[in-house]
Amino acid sequence: VLIIPIFDTLRVILLRIRRMQSPFRADRNHIHHRSLNMGFSHAQTVLILAGINIFFIVLALLLRGSSDALILGLVVMICLGINFVLRKGQNRVT
Repeated sequence: VLIIPIFDTLRVILLRIRRMQSPFRADRNHIHHRSLNMGFSHAQTVLILAGINIFFIVLALLLRGSSDALILGLVVMICLGINFVLRKGQNRVT
């Protein structure tokens, strides 16, 4: 249930550190800001994030008997895919 806030927080902190900025400095790099910048409305952004969260919940239920390494690998790959989509979508807008 907490995958989106954890992923988003880690992603933004890593982006800020890579840019040599304070990890506590406010910016508009969070997932919801990126979605809004891509042209989605607030309601659409909420539905997208809720859909992603439901996907991860279903994935967790389906893989509950699998190894932790498999689950972690899948989650990391999916999160990297989400990050890739956000970067490509942001590049199209700018």
